Amino acid sequence: MRNKKITGLLLCGALITLAACGKNDAKRDDKVDNSSTNVSVESTASVEDAKTSQSNESETKEKELNSAYKKIVDDTYTFISEFDGSQTISDGQNGIAEIVGNERAYGKSVDDIKSEIGYILVDINSDGVDELIFAEKNDLQENSRILAIYTLKNNKAVLLADGGIRDSYYLLNDNTIFNTGSGGASYTIWGLYEINSSNDALEATDFYFTEYNDAKNDWYWYHNTTGEYDKDASECLSLASDKNSPIQQKNEECFNKAKKLELKYFDCYSK
Repeated sequence: MRNKKITGLLLCGALITLAACGKNDAKRDDKVDNSSTNVSVESTASVEDAKTSQSNESETKEKELNSAYKKIVDDTYTFISEFDGSQTISDGQNGIAEIVGNERAYGKSVDDIKSEIGYILVDINSDGVDELIFAEKNDLQENSRILAIYTLKNNKAVLLADGGIRDSYYLLNDNTIFNTGSGGASYTIWGLYEINSSNDALEATDFYFTEYNDAKNDWYWYHNTTGEYDKDASECLSLASDKNSPIQQKNEECFNKAKKLELKYFDCYSK
């Protein structure tokens, strides 16, 4: 798997929706219908129970933050809060640094930026161990672009993916990890991944990339299932410029299957 860490400019717009509530006056009879009152009480109780359940679920997720994960989340919170462009960018922080740096350059406040980056715990490979995912908020799309993925091995955090503006990851409905990236007009990758059996890296199940074909004097798509960026070990497919190629169709299908993650945003986080 070929990692790309290419810095780009991204302007993320925030949409703010204002809602107003009005009151409707209605006449009431002198007599009170006890059955209606009971339904109202039961309904209110159900709402309160739901709120309590949601609160308990939130608290449970907080308790599930392993100490190794807690340190990473704390460090990320500090990185965002104190960002001034001079910090050392560690592995796993590339995508976050791109967002924070670009937003700060356009005058957005740190508090507003914190409301756009969050995390979630998801057991991607159903092994009983939650992965830690950082992602960005995007109200304009029905999916979440992932910035980093960590898992636990021997109670230590292991970085599985380090995304960026031009190296994007998404979690699909079947918990497959989709990656699409570009290093320019010609160099492009497209891949599907899963966590390997050693639980310490992503392994490709379907991998495509573009490379120049000397014999055909043009750019072509190549395919393998190993994740190697090696045209000699891959099958040469269609022209990279073919808008109707199977790869383009696969790309659209994956975006349609990408999940919108229920993130906990950093404006609601405290160390």
